[in-house]
Amino acid sequence: MGLEHYDIMSLEDLEEVYMGFIQRIFPYSYRWRSVSFSVPKCLHNFIGTHKFERLDALTTVRIAFQSRPDLPIARTRCPLVNVFSLSHSLHALHLDGAYLDLPIHWENLTEVTLSQSVGGEAVSPSKLLRLLTLSCTSLRRCAACITPNLRAITPDIDRPFKIVLPHLHTLDLDFNTPLCISHSSTVELISSQLAMIFDAIVAPVLTHLRVEFIGPQTMFHWSGRSPRTYETLPIVSFVQRSGCTIQRFKPHFPMAIDGLVDLLVAMPSLSEFAMNPICLDSTAKETPFVSFVHERLTPELNPLLPHLETVYFTACSALHVESILAFAEGRCGREIETPRKLRKLTTSFKTFLEDMEVSAQLQKLRDRGLSVHWSSPKDTRGNLYDDDPLRGMVGRREMHKGLEDSHIY
Repeated sequence: MGLEHYDIMSLEDLEEVYMGFIQRIFPYSYRWRSVSFSVPKCLHNFIGTHKFERLDALTTVRIAFQSRPDLPIARTRCPLVNVFSLSHSLHALHLDGAYLDLPIHWENLTEVTLSQSVGGEAVSPSKLLRLLTLSCTSLRRCAACITPNLRAITPDIDRPFKIVLPHLHTLDLDFNTPLCISHSSTVELISSQLAMIFDAIVAPVLTHLRVEFIGPQTMFHWSGRSPRTYETLPIVSFVQRSGCTIQRFKPHFPMAIDGLVDLLVAMPSLSEFAMNPICLDSTAKETPFVSFVHERLTPELNPLLPHLETVYFTACSALHVESILAFAEGRCGREIETPRKLRKLTTSFKTFLEDMEVSAQLQKLRDRGLSVHWSSPKDTRGNLYDDDPLRGMVGRREMHKGLEDSHIY
């Protein structure tokens, strides 16, 4: 069941449309297994006063609170307090913020997603740690969009103990970075709070890890002659302390090549790896990504990630073509146990590539059993003008780009 809120309708229209609907469907709440709520404030009172008999079958709840920035959701007036208090079988919870004071049976949750909050309770590092503490005995999957505390450089809590997550196998962390991520003070601030999270937890069965910076600075437009990079040591220490076997890993933040190598050395069983070269390539004249692929991933003897089978390289440039092809050639060669044969390579490029020679080389790789997906934007050099209504809007353009907008090699 889902209740959605559309801004094109007035509050009166919404109330009229939804009131009859929810009055008919709420009496059957005892049958609910999965519900999604996103309702306007005009219906909060009705939902909050509805007498739910029991919600024993409910296992999944997704909620987006429709609140203004000056009206955060409080425990005492949240319209779904009764839903949470009666949902003893709830296992999967998706919230648009860190509403940790709601009467949720956190100790029963196996999956939690805290998405980016719009005018609600932002997910700070300390709130994420509190969530992990509340659900540590049962949690298996956790995804959170974290908003660093931009006014605090030192951790805002003193945690003398580790949060042990014995069943956690998937951890996806997005850091919403509204400021320039290359500024020295921002690097220090966010680094300390990233360390605050990874220094506090232990996850012995973790197999999937993603750490990604999102927001206006996603493209990492470094300023100045000396680009700033983020320390990977807290993540390395976390993996080593946990003794976990990471099999899938995606880092997406500015880092030095040695920092990335340290990460991958700590993950020898990695079978799936994804990254954007811009995480390493700090300037147009220098391409550490080429050196990384050529010197660390390609050698036949003792390469990094000997069990690697699936690779995703995104937003590459023409400067990277030769090293990626050499990597694929070296990794899909002999059928030997170590290094394991590469099975799948997916590569996307920022600009169109001349494909005469590339296509021939890719076909040779396919003939040897490698699944290759190689794509770039279409060739627009012959166009008289760009009639794309989203031109100049890079983020929205990327969101709307599909196969029909791509050149497949």
